[in-house]
Amino acid sequence: MTMMQTPPIATDVCARCSLRTRAICRAVQAGAAAAGRRGLRVRTLAQDWVLQEEGEAPKLTGILRRGYLRTERILEDGRRCIVGLTVPSDPVGAWLEGAGNCTVSAATEVEICTFDPQMLRMLVDRDPAMRMEILRAAAEQHA
Repeated sequence: MTMMQTPPIATDVCARCSLRTRAICRAVQAGAAAAGRRGLRVRTLAQDWVLQEEGEAPKLTGILRRGYLRTERILEDGRRCIVGLTVPSDPVGAWLEGAGNCTVSAATEVEICTFDPQMLRMLVDRDPAMRMEILRAAAEQHA
């Protein structure tokens, strides 16, 4: 079910990425460099790979580069109800605290620039502008 490729360090692929100008991408890269850590890693996930089970924490945190994720709930009668789609440039995973109330899985093969969630929390705590960018992106995605 899991088909993850060995992720390259993102600085190698950021130059070719259409999302490289996003404030979140720039802030995470700068924060990682300042902390002496790797910043982004690109991961490719197969269709139907589950990023987050209902009621659990997500397995990855990052920005969707390519493909689509579906957010779904399983109804009492066992049918799947899709409640949302994540499109390229949307944040995915543990951007905000708490477990999700839906399952998130790959509707197609996807490519995600992943971040270290602990580093992300550190950046958010230190940088109000980063916190505002994350909240703005989350609100945009929710709308």
